[in-house]
Amino acid sequence: MSATLTSYNALFRTTGSSAITAIRIPRLQRDYAQGRMDEATASIRTAFLDVLHRALTDGPPVGLDFVFGDVSNGVLSPLDGQQRLTTLFLLHWYLAARANRLDDQQGWKNFTYETRASARLFCERLVQSPAPPTTEKPSAWIQDQSWFLSTWHHDPTVTSMLVVLDALHDRFRGDDAGLAWSRLVDSDNPGISFHLLPIREVGRPDELYIKMNSRGKPLTPFENFKACFEQSLTEMDPARARKFADRVDGAWSDMLWPMRGTDNVIDDEFMRYLDFIAEVCAWREGHASKESSTARADAAFGAGNPDASANLDLLFAAFDTWCSSAETIPAFFALHFTLDDHEPGKVAIYSTRAPRTTSTSSPRAAGSGTAHGQNRAFTLQRTLLLYATLVHRVEGTADFARRIRVLRNLIEASENELGPAAMPRLIASVRRFMGDGDLKGIQGFNQRQLQEERQKADLFQSHASLGPTLFALEDHPLLRGSLEVFDLDATTFERRAESFRELFADEGLYGKLTGALLACGDYTQPVQPGRSFRLGSARATSWRELFKNSGRPEQARTRDALMTLLDQVAAAEGPMPARLDALRDVWLASREAAKEFDWRYYITKHPEMREGTSGIYVGSGYSLCMLFGTRVSGYYRDPYLLAMLRKSGAPAGTVDDPWFTGYETAHRWMRLTRSGTELRCSGNGIALRPPVDATQRAAFDDVCTKHHVGADLVMLVPRVDRAGRAVDTCDRVALGAALLRNLVAAGC
Repeated sequence: MSATLTSYNALFRTTGSSAITAIRIPRLQRDYAQGRMDEATASIRTAFLDVLHRALTDGPPVGLDFVFGDVSNGVLSPLDGQQRLTTLFLLHWYLAARANRLDDQQGWKNFTYETRASARLFCERLVQSPAPPTTEKPSAWIQDQSWFLSTWHHDPTVTSMLVVLDALHDRFRGDDAGLAWSRLVDSDNPGISFHLLPIREVGRPDELYIKMNSRGKPLTPFENFKACFEQSLTEMDPARARKFADRVDGAWSDMLWPMRGTDNVIDDEFMRYLDFIAEVCAWREGHASKESSTARADAAFGAGNPDASANLDLLFAAFDTWCSSAETIPAFFALHFTLDDHEPGKVAIYSTRAPRTTSTSSPRAAGSGTAHGQNRAFTLQRTLLLYATLVHRVEGTADFARRIRVLRNLIEASENELGPAAMPRLIASVRRFMGDGDLKGIQGFNQRQLQEERQKADLFQSHASLGPTLFALEDHPLLRGSLEVFDLDATTFERRAESFRELFADEGLYGKLTGALLACGDYTQPVQPGRSFRLGSARATSWRELFKNSGRPEQARTRDALMTLLDQVAAAEGPMPARLDALRDVWLASREAAKEFDWRYYITKHPEMREGTSGIYVGSGYSLCMLFGTRVSGYYRDPYLLAMLRKSGAPAGTVDDPWFTGYETAHRWMRLTRSGTELRCSGNGIALRPPVDATQRAAFDDVCTKHHVGADLVMLVPRVDRAGRAVDTCDRVALGAALLRNLVAAGC
């Protein structure tokens, strides 16, 4: 068997035993797929049609690789190449119709599908029907013809053909159709050619098709990209094209092979890394990245980009750097990075913003987010870290461990600053900083964190021995590089850092920590100023929100309370839970002695009032909503009512479990199941609603008399003015619990 270089039109001019009079797509082939509307197919279609357009207009001729097929009695049945042949058939019809050459007796019209009778009939009707040169949309004109059958709307091959015809029109509508046609059917130097390999005497065609083509498995996006990229590169720089072809199937494949997935192919890994480089190239040029992978690659490396040569240099260097070292990619990243927690000599990369399957910021994972912005599998944060690593390896920069750590800190603190529009500026800062290590040249990142990095650099320079402690604290998952809530005092730093690690090592202690820290000071931070605030909770995320570098002035009081707590637990002895309880109890005793029961006392005293998993409270003083989510549109607790219920010891089922939803300004009533009696926490005490039943009302009135409930049905809590605000002098939770207990016991 030998291959023949030919074109689609020239196939039908062969003579002798190889003469071809028709092309029939066999039954076992899949439907024509290049007109499907999914993103992957659209990208492949765009790239392929662009290649065909260039070949027939202002570009050099293009070769479309091999077409395998069984030739029997002059009929070619393609085993591989169906999609390309179908597109060429449509291209011939489109240009012939526009060039007024459709009536010429040429063999290219003898093309049909045996997969479906409807597809075969459509091909027959199409070649008999020239569209007017003024047609604006071929598919609309075709569907408006009397010969067009409504059933063709349900034939996937026909609908795909209509899409491709419109796509061809979009490209050729402004070109000279006669010239393009002449180049297409040129017998000596056709614009588009391929190698035909007739296959004979190797078994039945259907069996061979199944063996060769896995029932029509399409080329991968990488295979399509590689063919188009090599062709485009050949037009620009033949020597570099040969180097690319050699590398991509040689050293680069060998480099990526150890990181292959369970499918034992590296196409996805290759495309993700190349896509990452193309994005970086766009950002380095100072503009936004294109939306699709193909568009990004064409914009970065195509002939229309004056920076294409420099971008190609980066592309080759980005792959070659991992090939030129005896150290494997996994070994390099395992040496310098770790996930989520501290390891000496490494930098922690946190996985909460990306699936753990992306591992560290390695080339295998790069570019794995096709969506832009923050909704990416491979985040912008990790993109910057991988680019910094690439700069180090390609340019041989110094002090990698320290610089990548500082950069990690800046990235983690710059959540609000990160976004696609900011990436050109951030990429430039990363490249500059990795090159010279000078913090003065950094732009675009969080300025508060940048100032903190300068302070830490000063501390490290004057007290180098604190380095291991500083790095371990930076890597803590609740701090993530930001030490805004720490005093950078060399005399206390190590002791406080050790206490912090011990305190937050066990998430089971977080509930106690919330109360103990509140005993050390009002460490709250506003969520919506004047409306809601945040405490820590049993969940790590609430502490992370408190400790990150927010820039709020209230963060100073968080720092003061935290430093007080760390000093006190460091000075105490015994198990940590006991130390926290003792610290809290001392403060509560002082408040009780002073008869000062404000909101801070109640939340510290009663663990029920700290059960909200978000740590967010809406309201103020004695009117609070304790959230389990982030909005009052979800269900939440009134912490005062919950504490009263729990302290009352009311039997299960006697009081409706008090969950609420809606605005915090609405009254929140807790209802007794049997009588319908209700009570709520008000500013000056406990308000009640009586039962309807007369007998129950009498019992209700007796209980109210014992608890000194006024005619307005409010049990007043004694209060005193302290610094311009009214503060309870008795524990309203204890008073409310006793009232509720007696109401339940009285059956009212």
